[in-house]
Amino acid sequence: MAEGQRRGQHFLSADVARQLVDAAGVGRDDLVLDLGAGLGALTMPLAARAGRVVAVESDPRLARRLVRRAGHLPNVRVHERDIRTMPLPRRPFRVVSNLPFAGANAVLRRLLQPTVPLAGADVIVELGCARGWLEDRRWLGRHDLWIAARVPRAAFTPVPSRDAAILVVRPR
Repeated sequence: MAEGQRRGQHFLSADVARQLVDAAGVGRDDLVLDLGAGLGALTMPLAARAGRVVAVESDPRLARRLVRRAGHLPNVRVHERDIRTMPLPRRPFRVVSNLPFAGANAVLRRLLQPTVPLAGADVIVELGCARGWLEDRRWLGRHDLWIAARVPRAAFTPVPSRDAAILVVRPR
């Protein structure tokens, strides 16, 4: 098994990344977190639309490559951090991410806590994970969740064993 697959890393195609950013409706006033940013497939199109992008990547090698690719952009900051434990912004923020399949549940649980000022999330997660979140009713009092689209396995490198989905979260 390749290193990326052990970490749950499946890099998103540029076409699907652009479609996700378009559908998310990010604007110039938005602070957007790209969690598990990898090589920046989402970071780059987000930088063209958002006021500020915080790209977070825990893999030191990928974080260095992302700094070389996007670090010169005035509205992008790249952080080499663990997305499960990094400090979250205190002001409202959005998340547009291709979450690592292996850690998506932990990240989502953290983002949906009542004290987190999440203004919305459009995240790619494994399809079964997305369906599980729709079945978990404890979040429905504060958030609306739905699957916006199915993402085929072929949209990733390396190709995962299962399809993914775009899970959308909006506060009520």
